[in-house]
Amino acid sequence: MILDHIKNAPFYFSLNPYFKTVFEHLQKAELKDFENKKTDINENAFLLYFDTEGKGKEQVKLECHQKYLDIHYVIKGNDLVGYKETSFCTAIATDGMEKDDYRLFNDKPVSEINIPEDYFMIVFPGDAHAPLMGTGKFLKIVAKVKVQ
Repeated sequence: MILDHIKNAPFYFSLNPYFKTVFEHLQKAELKDFENKKTDINENAFLLYFDTEGKGKEQVKLECHQKYLDIHYVIKGNDLVGYKETSFCTAIATDGMEKDDYRLFNDKPVSEINIPEDYFMIVFPGDAHAPLMGTGKFLKIVAKVKVQ
């Protein structure tokens, strides 16, 4: 898991061959893009737009992915995200890994990470994460990027 300000995105381009293009799209995002809900960048990455409110700590579950990693980028407001290393999660709630690239857990996070405005969080396959743990309204883009 990585948490950083969007101005530092170039430091991470070497981690994945699609990061440069994805971060360029994230930095060009406009409020009108949130009407689309989804934008395909190419066959290896797409963006999901969220104009939403947090659900609270008791209403969300830890999730993980294998084929795609996530970049959670907060445009306005704050998102609170729970975290636990996936290998320590033992209580599987839903396993949609084969079909839809996600697994949900009933485990509780071991830490909470605040993603403030203009910050991003990169979530790798070993990172079980529970976004939307806060209660305030925010705008966020989640980039789904194929793991290489």
